[in-house]
Amino acid sequence: MFNVDSASNNDTALVALAEQLRAVGFPSFDPVSARLRCFGHVLNLAVKAILWGADIEAFEVDMNAVQDELAELLEWGRKGPMGMLHNILTYILKTPQRRDEFATVVRRLYPTETVHTIFVGNITR
Repeated sequence: MFNVDSASNNDTALVALAEQLRAVGFPSFDPVSARLRCFGHVLNLAVKAILWGADIEAFEVDMNAVQDELAELLEWGRKGPMGMLHNILTYILKTPQRRDEFATVVRRLYPTETVHTIFVGNITR
């Protein structure tokens, strides 16, 4: 018996091992029935499926994006007042509802002024 995780390359490795052992005279074995899945790995996959649903990869991609976004906000925040302004504008521009609310507040504060669209600078070619 072989105890390995669920990676498909372990199936390939056990098939190759069975062929090599058979070639040197060892009794043959069925790689599929000789393989035990790692219970900890199976349990981890089951708990993730229960907590996060069937598409855990999409969830992990979303979480990585959140981590990247948080790291970017922290990095801009270290740049002083301009970095903080960048973060505020990024927050406002994130959704149409926030942009509308911002325009509403500006109109309320400055009723005679024209409300301009704000934007965040970016690196361009």
